[in-house]
Amino acid sequence: MNDYFHDQNDSLPRSRAAALQNDSRYYYTGKLCKRGHRDARLTSNGTCLGCTKSEFRLDSKTAMVLQRHLEPLRTRIAQLELQVYNLNKKLHACGIR
Repeated sequence: MNDYFHDQNDSLPRSRAAALQNDSRYYYTGKLCKRGHRDARLTSNGTCLGCTKSEFRLDSKTAMVLQRHLEPLRTRIAQLELQVYNLNKKLHACGIR
């Protein structure tokens, strides 16, 4: 179960209909979802939070590809920031700034 709702699941509505009536963002039925999560659910669409989190979790291959493409960009950004810093330092030393 989601740690955030571990202590709060008693205060959540027990059905989606009750959650809609109370304008609650979440509800908790205590039942397993189709993927086996026993978690609070979103009132808007009935999806459990465990399924919602797993949809946005990157698999290791995707994370590796992103890391491979992001690292050169981070290096280039650091180089450009250093250039800007050095130029500002020179301008300040000349009294232009």
